Amino acid sequence: MFILKSNMVKVLVFDFSGVLYSSRFEKFMKSVLRLVPGLSGNKVIEAFYNKHQDYYAGLIDKNNLWSGAFYLLDIPRTKFTKINKIIFEKGLFTENKYMPKLIKKLSKNYKIAVLSNSAKEMEMVFSTSNYHKYFTGFFWSHKANVRKPDERFYKLVEKKYKVKPSEILFFDDKERNTSAAEKLGWKTIKFTKKIYENESEFLKELEKAGVRVI
Repeated sequence: MFILKSNMVKVLVFDFSGVLYSSRFEKFMKSVLRLVPGLSGNKVIEAFYNKHQDYYAGLIDKNNLWSGAFYLLDIPRTKFTKINKIIFEKGLFTENKYMPKLIKKLSKNYKIAVLSNSAKEMEMVFSTSNYHKYFTGFFWSHKANVRKPDERFYKLVEKKYKVKPSEILFFDDKERNTSAAEKLGWKTIKFTKKIYENESEFLKELEKAGVRVI
């Protein structure tokens, strides 16, 4: 099997969570609810979402993220160690099984980049992957101090690769992020659960976008 390079697409840009990796946040949330009876799932999501906005933008560090979220949730400090263990020892992310071999093949004919609303932990996880070396662009929000769907973040990709917007194909699981890219003229593929779990579905989408796999 080999990749035929499209006459149009030159750069493939991947989101991290929901595309290259899946998140275990749901399992983490259930663990928090089990450790701290009385909390609601919506309250946990709201607290961590609010703090993650600042964290992903690089405005606060990891300690302030967790202490701030725990403060909003009124979680006793005695529970911190157990929750921290769930997060960083068991991990919140698992690799998309079919991506490594496919990225390797695609990298022979396309520039490959990651564009993610990120935390340092995501970058650390990704840097240890067996296909990190096939990427030529790394755009992490915690380093750029800007995040999707802000067009300034997308413009960093265009600046690095010096390509037309129409020559970029972007993969993301959030519609607000793909919509923002489309407004700039990028081609996009919204990553659904079906695509994430089935390589054949992803290959179909690549072919539709002009990236043929034979």
